Amino acid sequence: MDNVKLIDNYYKSLDEADILEIMEHISTEELMYMFGRDLDSVAMLRMLGAPEIENPDEVRQGRVVFFDMPSTIMDFMAYFIEVFGLHVSDHILLAAVLIKNKKINTAQKEELLADTVARVHFLDQFIHRFYIMVTLIRSNVNYFELTEAEASLLQLLGLFMRTVLNVMKTLDDSMPQWWSVGMTRLDITPAIDNFEFLVLRTLALDIFTVDKDNGVEDDPYIIKYEEYTEEEMLKMGASIKQVIHAHDALTRIALPPVLIDAVKGMEKMAARLPAATSKKVNRELLERFKAMNNNMKFYWLIHHYNELDN
Repeated sequence: MDNVKLIDNYYKSLDEADILEIMEHISTEELMYMFGRDLDSVAMLRMLGAPEIENPDEVRQGRVVFFDMPSTIMDFMAYFIEVFGLHVSDHILLAAVLIKNKKINTAQKEELLADTVARVHFLDQFIHRFYIMVTLIRSNVNYFELTEAEASLLQLLGLFMRTVLNVMKTLDDSMPQWWSVGMTRLDITPAIDNFEFLVLRTLALDIFTVDKDNGVEDDPYIIKYEEYTEEEMLKMGASIKQVIHAHDALTRIALPPVLIDAVKGMEKMAARLPAATSKKVNRELLERFKAMNNNMKFYWLIHHYNELDN
């Protein structure tokens, strides 16, 4: 069976819970061990539970490579990983703003706070693993001569990332109206079409082969966007800025130092108020918020991916 179809069938055999379980059991230590060594795409495919592909070391033939593209699919993936990390971390920043504004003032709201922090940490671990895997691929492969294993790995990573986008959207959609500040409400939806177009559609155009039975004309993301007008494309490209603008709006809200110090790396995002403002923060709620984040790291906060600046 053609490897593109093999990976596609494998992905379709999984549901969301399967994919999250696979991602949860990937060892970050094992991934980190791969740095400084030749990329083992077959091993990474196994981590993702993929079936054995055919001729993994052969260069994929029949690709339509766009040599004049300023960015590769790996660059697009790296960009969206940072958008994912920024967005989920914004829920923690928003939580700190709500604590400062004394909006978390009932047991029910505090319970939602604890549940949200746990869900964000759960998502963040996947974002970190995506980051490591894409970094390994970017630094080790010749994009213009991808092997079957490398192309299959990129295909599966793109599909897994799309599933995590769904989980992020579920988190956003589940938040009550009061989980907002002013006109700023967190919503990853604008990133979905952008991700499908720039990552999954580009995968179909640039990595899939055109001389197989499952040519790109059958790809759902080619079909979805083939009728888009130039105006719709421009509108879609601009929409992802809504996610960045929400982040920027939150970072302009200065916080008492004790709230910034409650989360490792929060100083990367939050402006700091004078020390005296810390006295106005509910001490019991602050300690509980710190405990929710105890011994946990948000990888977007403590790493500087810098993709959004490129």
